[in-house]
Amino acid sequence: MAKIVFVTGGCRSGKSSFAQRYAQELRISRRIIYLATSPIIEGDLEMSERIEKHRQDRSAAGASNGCTWQTVEEEMDLKKIFDQCQYQYQKEDVVILVECLTLWVNNLLYHNPELEEENFILQASEMISSITTKMSSNSCVIFVSNELGMGLVPENKLSRRYRDFVGRLNQLVAQNAQEVFLVVSGISLKIK
Repeated sequence: MAKIVFVTGGCRSGKSSFAQRYAQELRISRRIIYLATSPIIEGDLEMSERIEKHRQDRSAAGASNGCTWQTVEEEMDLKKIFDQCQYQYQKEDVVILVECLTLWVNNLLYHNPELEEENFILQASEMISSITTKMSSNSCVIFVSNELGMGLVPENKLSRRYRDFVGRLNQLVAQNAQEVFLVVSGISLKIK
């Protein structure tokens, strides 16, 4: 069974940097797969620059650490990527960093605003099952997600559904993770 690590915290808490360092320090594999869930929106220059900066940061960090970062972009079907990794790398140990679950939920609800919570949880459970039953036992998947439950109650139904979906997903991933970290103001706290 592959190891699952869950990293959560607020926006700009330092969780992404922590997760990247954690992935490199594992030394499981020289290749780290960065599974990006952020859609690239044509015309959004600020977001494009942000994505490019993240790519450069990973490349520089990997070069200094002897790691190679391979970016895979998938906005919707994360399970498909885990299934493909099983066939592509077979018995090879691999590290996959998923950044981030909150954008994944956003994408799912954007494309299907009427998505039922039970169907969403089933989809998320199947994704977790794919990791725990099909990937090599020394592999590791690191999930990054925002902690949304500490803020105000959103004013509209779709925003509340989004918050609820993320909260349920975070609970599911944390329950299945061997390690859980909360990052606050750049400081990580291991809570499981």
